[in-house]
Amino acid sequence: MEQKGAGSFKLVYKATYNPPQAGATPVAILRVRGSGSQETREAVLKEIWFFKELGRHDNLLDLRGITVEPASGEYCLVTEYAPQGSLDQVLNR
Repeated sequence: MEQKGAGSFKLVYKATYNPPQAGATPVAILRVRGSGSQETREAVLKEIWFFKELGRHDNLLDLRGITVEPASGEYCLVTEYAPQGSLDQVLNR
């Protein structure tokens, strides 16, 4: 796993997902800092709800899964990997 970026609330890593019936796929793991707090947990759940409500769309990253990092209890969102970088990086080029 390779750290690709960091923001105010998230650390972003590039990883590889290896499902048994398909080939290796690059994914992004967004580790939400401080998601042990009630306020941050609610923000994460709201973001997950938006992913669910919007569904699959060509202009949005696909949410592949959600997990909790055992040592810290922080939420990790697993999304498709965007090789061009974050939206602000793309817009500021």
